[in-house]
Amino acid sequence: DLTDWAKQEQLALWVTATCEFGRHDSPFIRSAAEELLLAKEKGAVALLTTGRPVFSSVNFSLNKAFIEEVFRKNEGQFQDLGEIFKNTKNQSQNGALNRNFSLLGDPSMKLAIPDLEIKVTSIKEGVSGDPTDTLKAFQEIILKAEVIDPLTQAFQSGFNGEYQIELRDKPVISRTLGDESSPYEFEEEKVLIFRGQGKIEAGVLEARFFIPDGINPNFGNGNLRIRGWDGTSGLQAMGNEMPLIGGKTPLESQDTTGPEISLTINGKSTGPFVFPTPNLEIEALFSDQSGINVSGFIPGRDLSIQVNDQSPIILNEEFLALEGSFQKGILSTFISGFSEGKNTISIRVWDNVGNENVQIIEVEIKGSNFLQILDHKVFPNPASTESNFEVSHNRQGENLTLSLAVYSTSGQILFSETFRLLRADQNIRDLSWSFFQSQSKYPAKGTYIYKLTLQSESDLSSDSVSGKLVIQ
Repeated sequence: DLTDWAKQEQLALWVTATCEFGRHDSPFIRSAAEELLLAKEKGAVALLTTGRPVFSSVNFSLNKAFIEEVFRKNEGQFQDLGEIFKNTKNQSQNGALNRNFSLLGDPSMKLAIPDLEIKVTSIKEGVSGDPTDTLKAFQEIILKAEVIDPLTQAFQSGFNGEYQIELRDKPVISRTLGDESSPYEFEEEKVLIFRGQGKIEAGVLEARFFIPDGINPNFGNGNLRIRGWDGTSGLQAMGNEMPLIGGKTPLESQDTTGPEISLTINGKSTGPFVFPTPNLEIEALFSDQSGINVSGFIPGRDLSIQVNDQSPIILNEEFLALEGSFQKGILSTFISGFSEGKNTISIRVWDNVGNENVQIIEVEIKGSNFLQILDHKVFPNPASTESNFEVSHNRQGENLTLSLAVYSTSGQILFSETFRLLRADQNIRDLSWSFFQSQSKYPAKGTYIYKLTLQSESDLSSDSVSGKLVIQ
């Protein structure tokens, strides 16, 4: 029975992917939750939503009851949405106010929560190899765990795949702004100590991590979460521990140099860095014998990227250690705010024992004033039933409109379709034309003309390309 808050929060990833809160009472405004519910082939499968305005105090009580109920098991099985909703409302009664909430969704549906469990079998110090019951600053830790069936406790030796582990320090007190009501204090897990990934082989995993100097020295329970997935069988597993965190051990490391940085910008690892877009995809590979600091507990010791003289962008939460260890990891992010002409990118990183490194890269943005289609392709071409279209452009991350029109050689339009792309990827790949989807105009074998038009919502600039499409 998952009753403690740590185990409840552990499953938040699956809940937010499948069930959303929202409000559907306004005929003029479509809420974010409604957008998710109506999104094609993605979004939410159900909504716990309101039919009229509600109060934040009621929201808090109902949200808390929902989180406590959604992870509860009956006779070893997770509940369906109907049971979750019924029990949520019964556990959050506040006069007539919580009657405003309704369930939009199939009440018989169960959330896709993994049935297998990841059980931590040992936590040891990396240097001495001795078991430890407290995680302290400057400790290297070796964690071992195995995949089991929580009902029978049977070891799952056939589970082979990958895992992701996350360790957070003790919760801190946060405070709401109080701009619409009285300020409210609540606990929040804000300090990330480590996040990494590795392999699960024959149901067993091993993870190594280093506790940074940047933790709260007071003793208390942190939160350790592990997710595992087997790509062959499709099975998933998860586990949770609340280890004691606090204190400090003597620093034994002789590490006196900052982390090494290997940078790739829009797929290029060597200069000159000249791009036609003001929005760049940045991938940075870091390595250091003491690991990369991502806690943010000590002011100024953040993993960050700064564009020109703008405020640094804190990216602690984006870093992922690799290969089951802490000495190498990767950061992938999308950065905007570049201006036409020459710009600088400053990457600042600290290791877990207090060494810093800064790398400054110059990039030139050339031709970003207007939207451009940089490349496109049509395949298969010639085709007999369907053709797919791919478009690359220079306005990654902006809201764009993409139009496809197909004409006969005499100028008659056979097919047209328009898509709105929110925060568009640089390469648009989800556009296709099935020749027989129109019931009125079946195209005959022959040569046709296609036209692709891309328009930006921010400045209304546009670009078009065209070519021949052969149907055989």
